[in-house]
Amino acid sequence: MEQLADPRVIWTSFAALDQAIEELLGDPKEVISEREAFLLRELQTMLVEEELLGSSKDTVVVAARHAWTEYQRFHAYVCQPGRSFQPVQYLAFYAAGQVYPLIPRITEVKDEVVFEPGRHSGPMGYLVEQLLEERLREAGTSYKVFLLSAPDDPQTIHLESAILNNLRSATGRPSAFTQGQRNVRLIDLVRAEHTSDLVHD
Repeated sequence: MEQLADPRVIWTSFAALDQAIEELLGDPKEVISEREAFLLRELQTMLVEEELLGSSKDTVVVAARHAWTEYQRFHAYVCQPGRSFQPVQYLAFYAAGQVYPLIPRITEVKDEVVFEPGRHSGPMGYLVEQLLEERLREAGTSYKVFLLSAPDDPQTIHLESAILNNLRSATGRPSAFTQGQRNVRLIDLVRAEHTSDLVHD
């Protein structure tokens, strides 16, 4: 027990470890080799597959510099293939210092979707065709795709207002709520006024 009292030893949860990895990989200021990124993604995948991240957090908030506009137009979220996500039901968007007030339900998720004209049918096919036609994605490249409920769909949650980011670093400077993704509870999003209301285990 004396060894466990060593101040150099700290305890954390698998969920906190997963979140720390996501923030690290999403931080453009960090220099991470391709191999290091691969190994960290593999660790995240293992945590998900071993069900070590179990929680009541049913919504993922993604950094959305461009994704918010794409959602409103195409009702989807497109990111790099192989990106690890915990099982969630809803997806919310964070950018410009706020979590936007529309929270769509995830209706379908597919990894490794090859963007080629005529390759897919239904909503996925329409999305691929539109993004390629407008040159918003590169033909022949694979992406991970979340199909989402539309803004006017009853499945989409409408908050009373955007949730403003008020997080600060240890030095008092503004700190982003997420630079990659962060899992939260939908009920907390509904109740929150500021992002500090969402930061707890």
